[in-house]
Amino acid sequence: MGLAVIAAACTPEEKEKPQPKISDPSKAPQVVSTIPEANDPAANLVDEIVITYDKPVFFAPNTTISVNGVYNEDVYLLDNSLYIPVELRGGVTYTVKVASPTIKDSEGNFSGDYTLTFTTLVHNNFKDYAFSIDENPSDPDATDAAKALYAEMKENFGKKIYSATMAEVNWNYENAEAVHQMTGKYPAINAFDYIHLPSSPSDWIDYSDITPVRDWVSLGGIVAAGWHWLVPTSNPNSSLAEDLIDFDDVETGGWANSICLTQDMIDWYADAVSTLAMSIFKQCNVGSTIDVYYKDAASDAQMAFKNHSWGPIVAEDGTDYGYFPIPEGSGHYTLTLDAVTLPEIKDNGIIIGGQNFTICYVIVTHPKENGAVTIDFDDVETGGWANSKCLTQDMIDWYGDEDSKVAMPVFQEAVVGTTLTFYYKDAASDAQMAFKNHGWGSIVAEDGTDYGYFSIPEGEGSYTLTLDSVTLAEIKANGIIIGGQNYTLTMVVVENPAEQADVQYAFYSNANDFNPVDAVSSGNWQNKIANADLDELVSCLKLLQDEGIPVLFRPLHEASGGWFWWGSRSGADYVALWKYVYEYITGAGVHNLLWVWTSCLDDSDWYPGDAYVDFIAYDWYPQETELYHTSGIDNWNDLLKISNHKMLALGECGAMPSVTECLVDGSMWSWWMPWYGEHMTEPHNSTADFRAWMASSYVISATTPQAE
Repeated sequence: MGLAVIAAACTPEEKEKPQPKISDPSKAPQVVSTIPEANDPAANLVDEIVITYDKPVFFAPNTTISVNGVYNEDVYLLDNSLYIPVELRGGVTYTVKVASPTIKDSEGNFSGDYTLTFTTLVHNNFKDYAFSIDENPSDPDATDAAKALYAEMKENFGKKIYSATMAEVNWNYENAEAVHQMTGKYPAINAFDYIHLPSSPSDWIDYSDITPVRDWVSLGGIVAAGWHWLVPTSNPNSSLAEDLIDFDDVETGGWANSICLTQDMIDWYADAVSTLAMSIFKQCNVGSTIDVYYKDAASDAQMAFKNHSWGPIVAEDGTDYGYFPIPEGSGHYTLTLDAVTLPEIKDNGIIIGGQNFTICYVIVTHPKENGAVTIDFDDVETGGWANSKCLTQDMIDWYGDEDSKVAMPVFQEAVVGTTLTFYYKDAASDAQMAFKNHGWGSIVAEDGTDYGYFSIPEGEGSYTLTLDSVTLAEIKANGIIIGGQNYTLTMVVVENPAEQADVQYAFYSNANDFNPVDAVSSGNWQNKIANADLDELVSCLKLLQDEGIPVLFRPLHEASGGWFWWGSRSGADYVALWKYVYEYITGAGVHNLLWVWTSCLDDSDWYPGDAYVDFIAYDWYPQETELYHTSGIDNWNDLLKISNHKMLALGECGAMPSVTECLVDGSMWSWWMPWYGEHMTEPHNSTADFRAWMASSYVISATTPQAE
């Protein structure tokens, strides 16, 4: 009977079936608040997004939570709130989605889909404690205008970014005008470029006409200037390619460690290097140069030139090349052959030695034939003005003098740089030469040199007068009288400078004989051209200084990349060039510049030093589109390692950084400047990009009413 009862209790038909629980939306948890608040246009950055409900909540077996489409499983609940850990960035709109049935209450009532949207506030995360910016410009004699600009930019560094544009090639503000057309504002800075200095003035560019710069300043703009330094790629006064005499490096240290390039070495040992050298020496003439390149020179290094008998080579003017000091490090020394050194080396060769440096190679260059005209006449034994040689227009007018008839047409063809070489013999120890004008007064050069009387070396030789703008005008119009005392004048040779039509100019290092070592080495053709270029640039910069215009000056840029001639050697050689340019320009009285040095990253050995630099720049051309309009923070950090005493800038860029990204990352560049041409258009920079840039309250534009 008991078994029957049990069986009856388990009968399925008589057992009550459980009913499934049904979620009641009216009882489901409801969102009552969020952090950040929903639709907040300027939300603070938080580590966790918090969504709070009106009752305690629990996770359903399946959860689906995403932030801007990225699903997050590192979420948790605490009482009434859902916590979503995040890494937010400023200036970004975020959309948070909690899909049903992620959240339920204790009764199993599931919340519906929920979406939260907010935009984060942009914070300026510039780390001012990382910098200790120099109080004043590097130039202690900087003009008041330059000091004021430096102070203004120092005050704004880390707070606001100066907008900038590049001229369309060189001498205009066309791209600044284009930005104005797109945005209604002018950028704060426009960069000009002295790239075509060798051809200025011309019918298309004249750097002495500062009207474009003056007009830009009148719009409230700041002036920047670059210098793509165009130089002749080879010696413009050389008709022959420079002949290289190469050999294994020779570490000097006594005459056992010398390089012998002599006829004896051919006769005794059939030496191949000497055979090459002597064949080159045979082509030399007066004015040929022998450049000895060296490296690893100690502070007490000395070079020496010996003849084939191991005696010192002595020049026409008495210079003894037995031993002479050379600069430390790497460089070269130029020996210019004269009437005495030429026959010695041409016939017998040269021995190069010394101590405490390494000889690398030798280059021999021959001067160009320039159609020199020889004015020959009977020898004139000077000894008072009755014994002088008159080559003047007066001599033609008064006496029909034949020598003057030859000379005056030649003088008419002369230009600045033409040389008059006066050959003489039998000079006594007290011999003096003199140049007089047709009125018998002294000829005086542009630099004040008075040629009334000057001493000449004893015996036989020559003296060369190079015409400048003052002596040219005098001699071209009236001729010259050559006199003096106690020597015999034999002839005059007039030689015009080499034609420059075939000279190739470039600023790239490839196939360029111009380099930073030669540019600062006195006496060679590169140094002469460098100095002439610097003189021309100085005159241009002084025009701006006279107007009270300060300039952000950015020369010798991107050096460590090696593609420009000024970066074709070592970092030490480049630094020497930078200092040479800095000291040449400031020494010439130009003090309206703030000096901008441009890095290629990881090149601290190329940094000239805080005493010679005001800004450190980087030229940023991101290749990957995902880097367009980012912040360049990695580049910023690399530049900061070079010096924290200087403001940082993007001297050039392709796609501009994003102001928001720079604020978030703290890379608040002093300025950035999109390059001209394609970089002013999509895909690099669109009209919308320019409008966002110039509309930002963190960006400085020009300050005139037209720009506001």
